[in-house]
Amino acid sequence: MRNYILSLFFLFAISTVTNAQTVNPNSLLDGSPPTMVPEEQSESKKTDEKVEEDDQNPPAAYDETGWMTHQRMLQCHSIDNVRAYTMARGQDIILSGFKAPNYVPSDPFEGMIITRNPITGEYTLILVQVTTGLTCIVQMGTAIQTTEDVINQLEQEQKSKEK
Repeated sequence: MRNYILSLFFLFAISTVTNAQTVNPNSLLDGSPPTMVPEEQSESKKTDEKVEEDDQNPPAAYDETGWMTHQRMLQCHSIDNVRAYTMARGQDIILSGFKAPNYVPSDPFEGMIITRNPITGEYTLILVQVTTGLTCIVQMGTAIQTTEDVINQLEQEQKSKEK
């Protein structure tokens, strides 16, 4: 009886995953959540959409296949502790981003924060699970610059060479 119940639970779990939609780089970059269409509708629209897509969308400029996942250990703690850690290093929040609920359901993090020390340029990239307060440091580095900083630096170098 126990094996029967476990088998039913396993089948139920698999059936809930089969409705998941894959995410490609376009859906991450276009700023809109992927549209979830019930299977009945998607079957009837596939042929119509395929003809329209071929006419409207040029070939992708990147390889749509070959994406892989990478296992990486993250240092995680409470949001208050990570905030105190970055503040102790003289870092302020310079950028934050949050995703809408169910935007990428497989991603356990709802937010992303980048902090930076304005004097040294040291930075920290942080992922935040808002619902639980779990906060993970993804990467720390010794220098980060905005594109605007790089442009200003190049312009100053150009001006100094002209003089």
